[in-house]
Amino acid sequence: MSLKKTNVLIMVAILFFVISMVSFAQSPIILKLSHGDTADGSWGTCDNGALTFKRLVENRSDGRIKVEIYPNCQLGSEREMEESVMMGTTQATWCSTPDYAGWIPEIGILNLPYIFSSPVIAFKVLDGDFGREFNELMIEKTGIRFLGYGHIGFRHFTNNVRPIRTPADMVGLKIRTQENPVAMQMVKSLGASATPIAWGELYTALQQGVVDGEENPTSMIQVAKLYEVQKYMTTDGHTFGTNPLAINEKFYQSLPDDLKYIVADSGRIACIAYRGMLEYGNGIDFADLTAKGVEIYFPTPEEIALFKEATQGPVIEWLAGEIGREWIDKLLIAIEEAEKEYALEIE
Repeated sequence: MSLKKTNVLIMVAILFFVISMVSFAQSPIILKLSHGDTADGSWGTCDNGALTFKRLVENRSDGRIKVEIYPNCQLGSEREMEESVMMGTTQATWCSTPDYAGWIPEIGILNLPYIFSSPVIAFKVLDGDFGREFNELMIEKTGIRFLGYGHIGFRHFTNNVRPIRTPADMVGLKIRTQENPVAMQMVKSLGASATPIAWGELYTALQQGVVDGEENPTSMIQVAKLYEVQKYMTTDGHTFGTNPLAINEKFYQSLPDDLKYIVADSGRIACIAYRGMLEYGNGIDFADLTAKGVEIYFPTPEEIALFKEATQGPVIEWLAGEIGREWIDKLLIAIEEAEKEYALEIE
């Protein structure tokens, strides 16, 4: 082979290498985000928050990050999606907090019954010093960071047997709960039987009578069309359904500082946007569910007090036996301070 041909081949090889390196350097960082809701545009789904996050991150990073959304439990149950993020197989997930309890039992404090009086108080606590401190514990124990909190609303009881007006009406019912020992203890304290069932299997379980009822916010009852297989609802609002956007900590820390800021800030904005969409829909839910055939009972303050008396003390006592009092007391103090602060703000 002539020297001229050899030089040409070398130049071609160098050019190919340079083009390959440039192409590689320009390849976007893939951020896979999973969740369990449908992607049909329903206002109550965290898919709306996920889409907000995707648009913000991709636009603000000028395409350096590509967010791939996997809705409707495509990557497994909520527990499996969370585990995948812990392992780093996927980078982020948008799931409710109870399913993390297997790895961080302290998270059960967010599901104590009748502790949050309104979303305003809940987010004062979760967006404030308490939330930041709890996030450090989350990172330490699971390798997952919460970018921010969305919510699915206050959880209510539904069933197919009878209207629930007082705790006595719960006795003997089979109620589906999340894989959440705190929720299970709450249901047991009301005299019902608690049965954990995965979110993706809930509709069928209700339809087939595996359980009599369940507990969810109106947003999720709408999203999953549970009104088709449930007749009675009681709006007791026993727990506040926190729904954080979570990301693998190692992945997050591996990002350049500018991209890290974009991801964190976009996550917070997406959570706020999702909260707004959810609250907008809450205003029409009850009338809509009534029109769809659900018989809704609105307990009196005195009846709510009976539910609180039957559940809050026993559940706190049980959880304290599992995790101690430290984080329970931190939360209760944070809530008390938030209530006082809010009272001053609205004077």
